[in-house]
This record gives sequence, C-alpha cells and structure tokens, in this order.
Amino acid sequence: MKRSPTPTRFGTLAGDAELHVWPGGFHAFDIFAPHTVLAQGMIRTRNAWVEKILVD
Repeated sequence: MKRSPTPTRFGTLAGDAELHVWPGGFHAFDIFAPHTVLAQGMIRTRNAWVEKILVD
C-alpha cells in the first residue's frame, strides 16, 4: 500500500467535533451497558451535542 505524502484531508474539512473521554468507559460501553450511570451520562451529553448541532 502506498501512503500519500499528506496525512488526510480531514484537517482541511469544515466541521464541528468534541472529544470527551469517559474514564472507565470502554469502546461502545453505551451499547453494551446502557443501564450504567456512566453510559447514561454519556448518552445525555451526546444527545445534547447532537441537538445543539442540528439547531445551529
């Protein structure tokens, strides 16, 4: 596989993103353990962000 001299176009694309790190949360923990306090908090935060993006 040949690599491009430029890493990606991602850095040049317009868009909004936020990074939240949930200590103790493993990959897809909101799917595998949605009943936990951690997942419920993450889901609320994610939904609020999506709502904010859609309203703007």
